Amino acid sequence: SSVKSIGRECFREARIYGDVVIPEGVTDMDFQAFQETMVEGDIHLPSTLEKVGTKCFNLLLTSDYKSNMKKFYYNRMTPPVHIDGRDGFRLFPYKIDQSQWTLYVPVGAKEAFANDYNWGKFPNIIETSELDGGQSTEIEGIRTETTDNGSATRIYTLDGTRVSNPSKGLYIVRKGGV
Repeated sequence: SSVKSIGRECFREARIYGDVVIPEGVTDMDFQAFQETMVEGDIHLPSTLEKVGTKCFNLLLTSDYKSNMKKFYYNRMTPPVHIDGRDGFRLFPYKIDQSQWTLYVPVGAKEAFANDYNWGKFPNIIETSELDGGQSTEIEGIRTETTDNGSATRIYTLDGTRVSNPSKGLYIVRKGGV
């Protein structure tokens, strides 16, 4: 709950087997925070995220077409600004087919994102009532899920320590397996 910023190249060249969930309270993500990071799941961004750095989602894509189909859920009514106030920063990697990338935003936010120089590059922007734009005051608990083979989801701190009862914060979630 005390994390406010995700630093420069913080997850550089990491491999994330599930979703990336940036918790409420994080206000900025610095330059290339996810530089050449392979993310197999979706990306969830909080309503509190106000500033992003150049190429903060410079994801590493694979030859597996399905894993390159990215869904971003951004629980915010307006796009963030560049971390040092400049327009025209590159949000995504060069030379990729983003035709299967989708940005989900709260109802009423689509126009603001579609008209934004960077976020408007998403070929698919969909409004959803599942996102409230940060208007909810309800705090959900951590939930664990099981995979088809019955293996429990495992939750780790950023330093790799496995936790069984996580509190609010930023965690790495691994679904199934050992």
